[in-house]
Amino acid sequence: MRGSPSPALVDANKNEYVAEYIEHLSYVTIAPSFDAFKRGWNKLIPDKLTKLFTPAELMALTQGQDAQNFDVGELQRVTQYDDGYSALHPAIEWFWQIVKSFTPKDRLQLLEFVTACARVPVVDGISGVTFVIQRNGPDSDRLPTSLTCFGRLLLPEYRNKQKMEQMLRTAIEHSKGFGLV
Repeated sequence: MRGSPSPALVDANKNEYVAEYIEHLSYVTIAPSFDAFKRGWNKLIPDKLTKLFTPAELMALTQGQDAQNFDVGELQRVTQYDDGYSALHPAIEWFWQIVKSFTPKDRLQLLEFVTACARVPVVDGISGVTFVIQRNGPDSDRLPTSLTCFGRLLLPEYRNKQKMEQMLRTAIEHSKGFGLV
């Protein structure tokens, strides 16, 4: 891979081939992107300060904290409502009863469904998450949807709690990225 034609790959040269392939990926493919990232990173946090953090601390700083057991009550407290919903609306009361009954895995799926991230900010925790529940029409057979860039759950006003739970679970369990799987 050093500029000369590669010989045919045979059992005798497979280790050399793999080593050269990794070198190519590291220096030709990845290095330019990593160098650009590092220059940008160092504009925010100088290299001498970066060295003060452990890898785990840097990961938490850049990606947020694991939200495995986030405080649902705190999320409920910071949630905003729109288009006819309020904290005292019956549909919203059902919603929070449902979410409080969720397993930690279900809660993470909901958080990711609404915000596109199953992690929470390091500094403010779940209080730093933007979470808005917006009424999305009357009872229907439509699933809840979300505007992840805005942390907004578009929730139809289902006729009862059981239907809301079924529709919510279907939406969060069968979504990934920007659509249903």
